[in-house]
Amino acid sequence: MAPARFHPQVVALLVALHGTIFCNAVVTRDGGLSYVTPDYNVQNSGRGPSNQPGDSVICRELVLSRGYPCEDHSVTTKEGFVLALQRIPGGKQAGSEGWEEPPQQRPPVLLMHGILQGGDSWLLNFPAENTLALTLADAGFNVFLGNFRGARWSNHTTLPRSDKRYWDWSWEDLAKDDLPALLRYVHDLAQAKVLYVGHSQGTLTLLAALAEDSGVAPLLSRAVLLCPIAYLGHITSAFLRVFSRIYLDTAVRDSGLYEFNINSALVERMAGQACAHEGVRCNSILASVTGPNCCISMDRLAFFFQYEFQSTSVKNLAHLAQMIRTGRFAKYDYGWVGNLRRYFRLSPPAYDLRRIPSSLPMLIAYGGMDALSDPLDVHRLRADLVNAPQTLYVPHYAHGDFILGKTAKEEVYDKVSRFLWRTPI
Repeated sequence: MAPARFHPQVVALLVALHGTIFCNAVVTRDGGLSYVTPDYNVQNSGRGPSNQPGDSVICRELVLSRGYPCEDHSVTTKEGFVLALQRIPGGKQAGSEGWEEPPQQRPPVLLMHGILQGGDSWLLNFPAENTLALTLADAGFNVFLGNFRGARWSNHTTLPRSDKRYWDWSWEDLAKDDLPALLRYVHDLAQAKVLYVGHSQGTLTLLAALAEDSGVAPLLSRAVLLCPIAYLGHITSAFLRVFSRIYLDTAVRDSGLYEFNINSALVERMAGQACAHEGVRCNSILASVTGPNCCISMDRLAFFFQYEFQSTSVKNLAHLAQMIRTGRFAKYDYGWVGNLRRYFRLSPPAYDLRRIPSSLPMLIAYGGMDALSDPLDVHRLRADLVNAPQTLYVPHYAHGDFILGKTAKEEVYDKVSRFLWRTPI
């Protein structure tokens, strides 16, 4: 098969697609292009995550090194994916920071990451108190960091990551297999209903799981959606609109690529060619994709690049592109014939947000400058929910500020903590 020909401007998009995405192609002062190579210090044996307390890179380098306790757990889904799960069961100095340990067991909270990331994304801001995971640990919560399939911390019981079947999934599968398994594990381990915080794709999967009545609602106590994704019809990112409009996702899939690894040599070559093309400004891809982040400094990006990015499936990217083209919150579109076989209809069915239980308290936090979770799409999501959620609107925030913003603790995390503790935000 001849290699697919890619539009240079859209190839640049692939370097920074969705979630909290930061281009690892850096334009140097002399106009050249260099790449930040992450130092993972990880050996992927294919056997799944370690069960040794504090043995993972996440625990060892990002939690224990900061003086917090950390444990490694693993969760096997019905489809055989072995998902890594980190637990931060206590704060750095319990009882000495102005709060008292509740008499009951610490309430469990599960944090779920965006696309091209893993559970470590909740720990990549600094100093430590500027990360949501450690903020919640210090506030008295039993914190769990989930990792969807595709993240380097997760594997499969039988399929190696080189097998194309390992990558035959989209966020729809994360919602019906990964997320329920993680929630049930945390619920059973903590013997309590679970609090939930998701960012970007982590919100999309929860909304889909709740709308499908996959059995997760009884496991939940409260939910926080940071930069929620259900509709993508109003995104202002020109790169993403071009990507979906010319059906590049179909071209990539048909070329035989199944895993999208932003750190691979192939993607680096594609990025280099794209950045050399007239009209493509790699030094502004971040703002072009996520919106103009107000509060992210270069030192935070440098630290972020030591750990991210994670892989995702090309099918997952294709599903997101379908959402942009149609403006629908719907299942994967397999084409007329494929849809008839799978859904017994020509078009994929939409998720009905009205099926989400009105009894589940929600907080939606979104930014006025977000080019992905656009305020118009967020307003549509709010209108479709039976019970209007509480909202936290940060007018000067874009997509990345909610994870790496210098002011995120004061403007977002402290308010999230208060919502989870059932106090006014």
